[in-house]
Amino acid sequence: MPVGTLGPDAEQLAVMRLQPDAEASSCRRWILGIPLGGRQLDDPIAPLVAELLAREPDATVLADADVRWDHLSLGVYERQCVVVRGILGRTMRTITIPGGHAHH
Repeated sequence: MPVGTLGPDAEQLAVMRLQPDAEASSCRRWILGIPLGGRQLDDPIAPLVAELLAREPDATVLADADVRWDHLSLGVYERQCVVVRGILGRTMRTITIPGGHAHH
């Protein structure tokens, strides 16, 4: 599911692309409804975006972001994975200079 731009400065329109094809994933597993492994997060997407942004020191947003979910259920065993992919970028401030009006 394409979601656009993710990050604290996502409202900015201009993005300098720093690293294409950045991807991170996380999976949760259960046996008989009992979670395996560590703490189960309610929102696994935010930590994945933070992980991706940490990979590039100048990155402030994940542009052209895409989130994919995969669910596998085999009776007593369940697995749910989420993959976040996009382009690591940095927002750039833009300045709009008013154009002169032509007089006839």
